[in-house]
Parts: sequence; C-alpha cells; structure tokens
Amino acid sequence: MHRFYMFYLPLIILFGTATEAPADSLSRAYVPVVILGKQLPPIDWPTDSMGLFAYAEFEQEWRALPWQVDDIAIENGVRKYNKTESQNNRIDAEDELVVMPQDLGDRAPTWHWPAATDTTQPRIEIALHDPLDNRKAWCYLFAFSGDSHHLKTDGYLVHSPGPSSRPAAHRWETPNYTLGLSANGWPEHLALSLEPERDILDRLKIRLAGEPTILYGIGPYSFDEDTLKWKKSAVVVKPVRAFQDQETLMANPTQFLSPQLNIDYKVHYFPYSFRLVVQEGQLESPQMLALAGVKTLRQSLDFNAEVAGARFYSDCNTDQAITVDGQPDSIDQTLDQTVGEPVWMMISGDFGSVVSIYSLPSVNPPESARLYYADRSDGGTSDGTTDSGDLVSYGDVGLLFQAQQANQVLFSDRITFDFVSYFVPEANQGAELAQKLVAWENTAPAVSADKQSKTAATSVAFEPTTPGNFTLDPAYPNPFDPGRSPLTAHISGGTGTFEAVIYDVLGRRIHRFARSRLDGATTLSWNGTDEFGQTVPSGVYWLRVSLGHRSGVQKILVLPPN
Repeated sequence: MHRFYMFYLPLIILFGTATEAPADSLSRAYVPVVILGKQLPPIDWPTDSMGLFAYAEFEQEWRALPWQVDDIAIENGVRKYNKTESQNNRIDAEDELVVMPQDLGDRAPTWHWPAATDTTQPRIEIALHDPLDNRKAWCYLFAFSGDSHHLKTDGYLVHSPGPSSRPAAHRWETPNYTLGLSANGWPEHLALSLEPERDILDRLKIRLAGEPTILYGIGPYSFDEDTLKWKKSAVVVKPVRAFQDQETLMANPTQFLSPQLNIDYKVHYFPYSFRLVVQEGQLESPQMLALAGVKTLRQSLDFNAEVAGARFYSDCNTDQAITVDGQPDSIDQTLDQTVGEPVWMMISGDFGSVVSIYSLPSVNPPESARLYYADRSDGGTSDGTTDSGDLVSYGDVGLLFQAQQANQVLFSDRITFDFVSYFVPEANQGAELAQKLVAWENTAPAVSADKQSKTAATSVAFEPTTPGNFTLDPAYPNPFDPGRSPLTAHISGGTGTFEAVIYDVLGRRIHRFARSRLDGATTLSWNGTDEFGQTVPSGVYWLRVSLGHRSGVQKILVLPPN
C-alpha cells in the first residue's frame, strides 16, 4: 500500500468517524466517480430515456448533470470498453456510470422532482459516502418521456481530429486543459486553464534500450517515441470520459518471427486528467525480453522551459521541494512500492499543477525500478539514452527500469504501463495535493442506492402539518464577530417543525441547527463554527429558515478575528 495512505488512513478514519453524521458535499474533486450497474437497483429503462440530476438544497432547485453509461464486456476476466456486442441500451451489472464528484448535490425530499421527468416511474437515489472524511453527496436517476432535449447537458470534452496529413494529431479540450498529440499520437502540447495560451509540455517520452545477448549480427539498440509509428486509432467521445484506442508499430530489435511489433494501448480522457494503459498481453513474453537483452525501460513526461521556477515533488521528496530550473539535482530516486502500488510525482507552478500517478508494473529484477528525474538545460538524459523532443529537460519525470549490472537483463511475465496525469487549476501547490489525489484514486466512495416513488408535498415525514406564515427577525449582531458573542435570530408567528441552515456563498452547507418544533416563537443561536466545530473564515454567509414549504433567507457578514 502507498506509504502516505498507510500512515494517514487510521487518522483519517479516526477523525472522520468522530462526527455524529456525515457532512453534505464531497470534499474530493478531480477524480471521476465510477458506479457499477451492480451497485444500483434493477433498472429497465433505456439509457437514452434517463437523466441524472443533482439537487441544490439552498436554492431548492435541480440541475441536469454531465454523465454517461459505458457498456462493459468481460472477456477472459478482463474488462473491455465500447464493445458493440455489449451495447443494449440498458445498465447491466458490469456497466459503468461515470460522473464527476464536484457535480453531485444534496439529498432531495421525496416530493421534489425535476420538471418534465416521469413521476409515474420511481427515481433512483444514489448516495456517495467518502470513507476518507465521512462526507456524503447525492445524485438522482430519473426516467422521462416525450421531448427531453432540454434535459441534456453539454459534456466536458471536445475532440478535434488531426488533419489528413497528420491523422494521429488529435486535439483534446476541456474547461481545464488543452492536450495536443504529435503525428505519432503522443502528447506534445499541454496548456492549463489558468494560462490557456502557455504550452508547458515538451512531450511524453518512452525508452527501450538494450543489446541482444545470443543473437549475432545485432548490436545495441535504443528506441524512443519517435521510432513508434502510428497505425490507426479509434475515438469515442462522451460527456465525462472519452476513449481513444490506438495501434502503433515498433521495430522488433531481435527481428525474431516478425520485423515489427504491434503495440495496442488505450487512452481515457476526463475533465481533469488522462490515463494511458498498455494492457497485459502487449509485452507478455519473458523469453522475448531476455532474447532482446532489454536493459532500459522508461516512460516519462518532459516539460519545457515554460515551467522554469516551478517546484517538483514526488514519493521520494515530499517534505522538500526541488526547484525546476534546468540545473541537475541530486535527489532520492529509490522506490519501495510493490507491484500494483502507486508511485506519484508532481510539477506545480503559477500555471497550475500536473500530478502523474503510475501503477508499478511487474519487472525483474525488482531493484531495477526507480524514479526517473532529469532537469538539465544542457541536454542529455539521466539514464544514458539519447534525448528527443526539444533536446533539453525541464522536470522530465517518470518511471525507469534499468539493469544495474553488466550481465543483467530485464524480464517479466507481463509488463503493463498504467499511469494517469491530472491537470489541476491550483497554482504553486505542495505535496499534499498529490497525496490527496492518490488517496482519492485508491479509495472510491461507497455507493448505496434505492428506488423512491414521489410523495405528495403535504405528506413529508418531518412536516406533518401545514404551517402558517412566520417571521424571521433580523439576525443580531450583524456583522458578526464569533470571538465576541453568538449570533441570534428570532423566529415567530408559525406552528410546525422548522429547519435552519447556514450556507456559504457557494451554497455549501456550513452548519445545520437541530430541527425543532415552532409553537409561536423561538430563538436561534450560532457561535460561528461549522459542522466539525471549526470557526468559519470571515466573509458572507446566508441563514435559511424553512417551515413547511415556506422559507426566509438572511445575509450574514462574519468579521475577521481582532
């Protein structure tokens, strides 16, 4: 297990479960939420007649979400995406519903449904519970009939195919990044949303080098991303996750059986990230690796001079930042992860942050694995291979497998490369950002879901009677200094069970008062803390009081401490 995760998980669980009830709204972001069909109640609606919605408690409004269902087929125990034979316009047990965590919302009352949805059909309430901090969020699947175009939302992803002269040079755009591919289909352009005109990437790099040990007439060889020749690709664009299947040809260094090797890989594009996977079976023959005398394998992401001044962090240096300046650095490159565990690295500057997370593949000998890092404006590499791209390195970082002795070669029963890079619009971040992303990647929210039928508004469980009008007097003192005295608000003139909630300017619930019975009048008191007992920052907040289907809202200004 990842070192950070092993150390902090007990603390996260201890403090996360200390609260009496989970707070609304997931604190996680950027990492997509994938829900399996088997986690939902049986649904017989066609997927093209469904809508996924989030409910905003503060506004008492619904919003349609970008989402998708990906059809999955299981072949020889491997999950396969986009297989035509598996597409049946239904959510099957292994299919995947994909949504972004920041799009989720609050829990909705059973009487409140979006307009134009089919109220004769049940809805599916999906609750996501984050075990890392005990927070919850919700989304809802509805059936609808008739004209539904207004329920559809724009997706996050825009794809532009390459020109006829460079068909592999795809361009991908989201609200958070622009990623451009080379003529051979490899990333070579990256701009983040904080500075959309600033290209910070040299290219994604690979190295395969060695010398055949028993085949005569074949000397040392070294292949890089320029020696991979694009063959064909297929692209499927959906609202939250897009797929790119790519086939590439690589010269066979041994010339054994075939002069060329066919390498297939898949790229998934998300609103904040892309994931590249070379699946099992591509380089699965240990005999082939031994015969080829492979001594170096490397995959890395090399930036350009635009990132000069940024800071580099990794699993090997979480406490001390390395400044990216084109000057060689001496850093710890030792990895202690085992096969399948994550290895992360991050470049962060005023342009935003790029975090790459690798799943450590199975390569022997184990001591051949280490972090690769090259920061040298004078050219050259840190593994003895020739350079490529702009021929200089600024924060070139990735995974390296290299034989440590002259008579060693690399071998594996199966080699897979699986890595994801996150492009995050947060400038000048420390290692904590990468550690959060790793924790979110490794620990998916727990999913619970059930069917609900619409109830009449007058039969809501917590409001058995229809209340009369009520008055919310101005809160006092306002502006409010939590260090001096509590904020009080007087409610009068109504009868029934009422609810009062403090929200911030983004509509997030900060503090919920205990539901109480109003018989004529009552007074609320708030000491300026959130649901975890922490004093809230200064700024604008809103007090919302609801009695039945009536509500009152007041603006509150919290002053900074003296």
